[in-house]
Amino acid sequence: MVGHLMILSIMVHMFSVFFIEGLPQATRVRLAERHGALGIASVFGFSGYLLPMDELKLLATKVGLQIPAAIPYVGPAVANMLRGGLDVSEFTVQRFFALHVVVLPAIFLPLLAFHLWLVQRHGNASPPCIEALPPEQRKTMPFFPNSCAKTWPCGSSR
Repeated sequence: MVGHLMILSIMVHMFSVFFIEGLPQATRVRLAERHGALGIASVFGFSGYLLPMDELKLLATKVGLQIPAAIPYVGPAVANMLRGGLDVSEFTVQRFFALHVVVLPAIFLPLLAFHLWLVQRHGNASPPCIEALPPEQRKTMPFFPNSCAKTWPCGSSR
């Protein structure tokens, strides 16, 4: 359930940025970073799904691991490495736990920091209705520390 909420929140964020035209400089680096975050979130959801092992999740993992096995030349080796053998077993759960708890956060947190740095460096674009206003009528607020403090779970709501 948490994995679904994480992917849903990322999708809502991506679509809201797209629809308000919030991409002032949509470079290849920024697009790759955004899609990389969505891909890592998907792997987070998949690896977390197996952890409370039961029969449904076992079968879903077998089906899901057929995706990397379909990659030409290296696919079977990658699938065997992820499974920890020829079949889904307790070794698979251990590998997915390590992936979910150690490897993916080690990749995702620097990517998130890079995303926030890009937002801070390039800024966000305003919706077209705000851009149409004269500059003196636009309400602005710096992302850090004002907006960050307001959206932080324990932040002030000044």
